[in-house]
Amino acid sequence: MRWLDEQGRLFGKIHWLDLVLILTSIVVLAKMAVSLWPMSWGSSRVPVHVEIFVPNLPARLTDSAQPGQWVKEAKTGVYLGKIVEKRVVPHQEKHVQGNKIVTIPSPDRKDLTLVVRREAMVKKNRGIYFGRVPVRAGQEGVFHTLYAEFAGQILAVRVQKDHLSP
Repeated sequence: MRWLDEQGRLFGKIHWLDLVLILTSIVVLAKMAVSLWPMSWGSSRVPVHVEIFVPNLPARLTDSAQPGQWVKEAKTGVYLGKIVEKRVVPHQEKHVQGNKIVTIPSPDRKDLTLVVRREAMVKKNRGIYFGRVPVRAGQEGVFHTLYAEFAGQILAVRVQKDHLSP
């Protein structure tokens, strides 16, 4: 018995080119399914606090971010969490007086620090993820609240202490 007949069919059933196309389609669909599958293997969901620092913000914009509002990162579209704490301090401007540099608080510019809370996947030896997006201290981005948009940096990402494993 021959594998291919005179019409190019394997074992007289299916054309070899059709079989290649079917197998390729199965591999592509399997790869898509794996890439879209939630990354929850080897991870646990725990409360995480993310500290976002926004320097040199116009004073009127600091009132736009209030506790209870959600903060969203613009590039990835991921929600970083709900604001649980807000700190506002005057922005320190540097001026040269003689041969010294002096810092003077700005009357109309503020530095804003937001602490947001959300549950995240913590993967041992891989990091902290909101969905499929990793979150790291030092990341810069554009952040949205209900009424404002501002550029800032993630200063710290902390797992809530009572959820840390020994």
